[in-house]
Amino acid sequence: MVKLALDDLAQRLEVPVEEIRLLSVEAVDWPIRAWRLGPGQACLDVITSGFRISLWHAATTYVYHSDTRDTVILADTVEDRQDPLTTLGQSLWSGYVWR
Repeated sequence: MVKLALDDLAQRLEVPVEEIRLLSVEAVDWPIRAWRLGPGQACLDVITSGFRISLWHAATTYVYHSDTRDTVILADTVEDRQDPLTTLGQSLWSGYVWR
């Protein structure tokens, strides 16, 4: 999953992968709502295992969320900071179960 995140960020920034630094990888259980759109149908809470991957380039931290298979999503960009969890506070991540 780290390789997918690195490749995605390198493509977005148009820089070589070697210029991007891996800061951290954490296993995470992401709460994801699967919405049913039909009349009278309720939504389901689904937990998806994956990773929180923090990458760094040019004084900016890029935080990716992933599953364990083949999907990475650029979830946050934090300029001039190394650790978004510390600088933004735990409340932003309170819905997540860290493992």
